[in-house]
Amino acid sequence: MNLVKYFYKNINLALILGIVFFVPIFFIPQIFNSFTFPKIVLFRSLVLLLLFFYVLKVILDKKINLLNKKLIIFLSILSLSIFLSSLFLDCRNFSIWGAYNRQMGLYSYFSLFIFFFLLISTIKDKFQIEKIIYAIIGSNFLVSIYALIQYWGFDPFLW
Repeated sequence: MNLVKYFYKNINLALILGIVFFVPIFFIPQIFNSFTFPKIVLFRSLVLLLLFFYVLKVILDKKINLLNKKLIIFLSILSLSIFLSSLFLDCRNFSIWGAYNRQMGLYSYFSLFIFFFLLISTIKDKFQIEKIIYAIIGSNFLVSIYALIQYWGFDPFLW
């Protein structure tokens, strides 16, 4: 029972840490757009999983943590305006999914808004913020090491 309670309490933070650590270092060299497309697919998938566990936690706890109501209202208005502008665009496919190169359509914007909302709803103390900062630094360190290896001409992947 203790393990279930620990999992229930920390799954959202673990998913946030997974997003900020794995999305910057994730790529698949075998596909045409090896950087942007895999990153956005991983980001969207992890955000949907994070949203699932957040909704489950809200249902079980019967309460929602809204820390900054003015910011949530602003983001709601911004997301509503993006939704309405996508609704009246001539090319609906393009407005929902975005261009293939960037993938920044309505679905990606809503994923970003949901991630931000869940981030400010999940973070409770300075220790959790430090964990997120360390995850960001760790992933950036790995990206930098890989960039230096490429700069010196020792690329482990065939492009």
